[in-house]
Amino acid sequence: MIQFNNLQSFFLNESLSKGQMVPSKVGNNSMDDLTLSKTESADMEGQLITLLKKVGLGCTKENQQLLRLFIHGQLPISKESLKAASEWLKDIGKSDIPKALEAIKITVQKELPLTGSILHSMLALQTEETITNNLVKVLEALESINPKTKTQQQLETLVRQLTEPSLNLENGKDMPQLFKQAVAALGLQYEHDISILEKEQLVENKLLALKPLLMKILEETADPHVKEKMDQLLTRITGLQLINTEQEGQFQQLLLQLPILLGNHSTDVKMKWRGKKQQNGQIDPDYCRVLFYLELEQLREVLVDVHVQNRIVNIQIYNDNPKLNLLIKSVQQLLKEKLENLQYHLSGIIVLTKENENNKKITATEKLSAFSPSMNGVDIKI
Repeated sequence: MIQFNNLQSFFLNESLSKGQMVPSKVGNNSMDDLTLSKTESADMEGQLITLLKKVGLGCTKENQQLLRLFIHGQLPISKESLKAASEWLKDIGKSDIPKALEAIKITVQKELPLTGSILHSMLALQTEETITNNLVKVLEALESINPKTKTQQQLETLVRQLTEPSLNLENGKDMPQLFKQAVAALGLQYEHDISILEKEQLVENKLLALKPLLMKILEETADPHVKEKMDQLLTRITGLQLINTEQEGQFQQLLLQLPILLGNHSTDVKMKWRGKKQQNGQIDPDYCRVLFYLELEQLREVLVDVHVQNRIVNIQIYNDNPKLNLLIKSVQQLLKEKLENLQYHLSGIIVLTKENENNKKITATEKLSAFSPSMNGVDIKI
């Protein structure tokens, strides 16, 4: 499979002979009939227009942005991928084009088909609206239905469990269990679980997760308002499933966004974990890096960056509250003791606030890029 990952270098290469082909190919979808002569390569904008014409696409602003995305992102390119992405962009509002382009980029990088359903799922990940808010909207839509079917009643019960204080777990030791419950409740492992449980005839239990209930209700509900709210949440969950794991050799990456309850405060926690596997296939507990992002009731935006090297733990916390440093110092010794009980050593905790010389407020762009599945690493510039 040939992938020409830098069309810009092709455009600007003076040594290319007249009529040379663009050596770009993805699978069986080649671009061998797309040629650019020297006279056609007068300037970048002209080059973009020329190539779009050769592909058979209109020279719209959106199509030029799309082609630049493939060039600057050094993405593998084909006629079919350009046409599929261009066709999908036609139904996207102009204000959402930047997010849509990012959705296309992630889809190509993940080597997923450029279908409408997948692209919409990736686009749903670009929103700053929390899953908690999506759940509240679904609950409001369900409350408007009377009488309710059995499936609608099951979904309403599950959504209430995810959004009301009845699931409140304040004890820190219960947080891993909270994460597991949220993953199971959303149905993030639904397809995987079904393939296993079909053999054990235990599928019915897994049908009570959020994703399969949403799918079932969408099939049996005619109300457009209800379907819209259900579809928004289902699309979001599907997007999370598509990007939540990534394998690069020995290294594995996990990306999650889960609704949680902290006291009476409902929020989402975003987590990005990166570690490596040992020769026996087990995750190496001595080395990993974890990013956490959430919005708390009092502290607002908090980004926690945890490094584990040879079981030595270093933590950096980004937040705008200048009093956070004092709060961290008051619990640092306790955290150190808890980690020592697990055979980890706390090297230190650094709190970076707006009073730090080189720090600034965490912007929406930085927040999203830190957790973007298109990133190879997990670095964030603050």
